[in-house]
Amino acid sequence: MATRSTTLKETRRTRSRPEARRRPRTCRHFANFIAGIRKGEKLNAPISVGNVAVTMLQLSNIAWEVNRVLVLDTKDGRIQGDEEAMKMWGREYEKGWAPHV
Repeated sequence: MATRSTTLKETRRTRSRPEARRRPRTCRHFANFIAGIRKGEKLNAPISVGNVAVTMLQLSNIAWEVNRVLVLDTKDGRIQGDEEAMKMWGREYEKGWAPHV
């Protein structure tokens, strides 16, 4: 549920860009993320917040698929003692596309 201050902030941000008002919030959020990367625009939410949200979503999808509660390591968020679930944690990349951190 949007608060009054969020609604006013959203209105100010989109007032000068009519096309932005027609897009759903998730699209605007993604567009902001891409603009932050490409143009250095200020992000609407810190990367750390997005990381937690996406990680929790991924873990809930895995728990749903294996149909059981997952036990996580509190330090790194990895699934503990469940090889089947852990196989769903990663992904295979095409040759040359794997990220290097």
